[in-house]
Amino acid sequence: DDMSVSVGSYDLDKPVMIIKASKKVGHPYEDFALIQVERDFPFQSTIQPLNLPKAHLPDGAPLRLTGWGATEVNINTFHMTLPTI
Repeated sequence: DDMSVSVGSYDLDKPVMIIKASKKVGHPYEDFALIQVERDFPFQSTIQPLNLPKAHLPDGAPLRLTGWGATEVNINTFHMTLPTI
């Protein structure tokens, strides 16, 4: 698979930087994956590390989910801007 990672923008038509992926480890249901990139990319105003919680979140805690995947079953539409649900 020839794959790249688009970083620094919520709009896939306007990436700040595109970096070639070197490795992908996918989930068996292919609903998410970990992607290793060939090189580091510089942090800047639009490219920052993800801050994960340090403690366990209680059941029912409010969360925000973002991603470019399908938002409905059996519909293969693709969003060009990052949706949030």
